[in-house]
Amino acid sequence: MNKTNSVVLRKNNMCAYIDLAHGANCTDFYDGKNNIHLLYSSDNRYLNGMPILFPANRISGGRFTAGGYTYFLPVNEIKTGCALHGEMSNLPFAAVSQSEDEVLCRREFKGDYPGFPQHFCVEIVYKITDDSLIQTLRVSNYSEIPLPLMFGFHTTFAIPFCEGSSAEDIRIYADIDRVIERGSDRLPTDVSIISDDFSKDLQKGEAMLPEKISIHYLAGSDGKMSLFDTRTGILAVYELDGAFRYRMVFTANKEKYLCLEPQVCVTNAPNAPLDKKYTHIPLLSKGKTAEFKSKIFLSKAECNNFTR
Repeated sequence: MNKTNSVVLRKNNMCAYIDLAHGANCTDFYDGKNNIHLLYSSDNRYLNGMPILFPANRISGGRFTAGGYTYFLPVNEIKTGCALHGEMSNLPFAAVSQSEDEVLCRREFKGDYPGFPQHFCVEIVYKITDDSLIQTLRVSNYSEIPLPLMFGFHTTFAIPFCEGSSAEDIRIYADIDRVIERGSDRLPTDVSIISDDFSKDLQKGEAMLPEKISIHYLAGSDGKMSLFDTRTGILAVYELDGAFRYRMVFTANKEKYLCLEPQVCVTNAPNAPLDKKYTHIPLLSKGKTAEFKSKIFLSKAECNNFTR
C-alpha cells in the first residue's frame, strides 16, 4: 500500500492510515495481532478505504433544487448523464490537531466546491481504540444559503479480510427495511418490500457474496451492518449514525472487496420519482453544525450473532 501523505494512528495492536491528500480518507484499518487489513486498498479512489462522497451517488443531469436554490453539478458519468459522488474525496485536507490515536482533519470551502456556492467547512475526526475505528464527520455552514447534507461514504471492505480465508467464508448482515428499485441508468424508480433471496439473507446475517451485486436500500431501525468470517470467527461490525438512512451494497469482484455505503439521502434526491418521504434532503442553516458519528470494530464470535 502507498502510505504517502498519510497520518498514522496507533493504539496497541491497532493501526489506521489517513490519506490527507485525498479527502482525509482512511485507507487502512489494521489489526496487527490478528493480521487483519479490514479496508480494501486500490488505485480506484472510490474503491480505496472509506472515501467521503458529496453529494453521494448519482444526480440525474447534474441538476437538483433544494431549499429554493437550484444546483448545477459537473456531469462526470457520461453514459448515464449523471453527476457521480462529487469531488471531495479527491481534495486535500489539513491535519489541524493530532495525537497518537486521534486526528482532526479539516477543509474549508468558500464558494469554491464544484456546484455549491456556500461557504462551509468539513471536518473528519478519526480515533482508534483497542478494537475500533471511530469516525466523526462535522459539517458547518457559514452561508445564508442552506447547505444540503447529501453526504455519504464509499466504505470498501477487503474480501476476505482475514489471512487464509476466502470469499466463501464471509457472511453479510445489514439492517435494511426496503429496496430502492433502480432502472438501467441506476437511478431510483420505485420502493418495494424485501422479497429477493439475497436481501432476505442479508437481514438474517446469512448472505453470501454473489459474483456481482448492486442494490440500494432504505436502512432499518439501527442501520448496522457486519461481515462475519466463518473460518476464524472474526466479526467486523459497521455501526452507523442514524442520519445515514440509505445504503448501497456493491461489488463487481467478490474475491476482492465489498462496498457497504452509507448515505444521508436516497440516490438522485429530490429528482427521483418517489414519495416525498424518501426524497427529503436535510438542510443545514447558517451558523449551524451537523455531526455524524460512525464506528467500525472487530470482535470474536462463535457465529454471526450480531443480528440476534
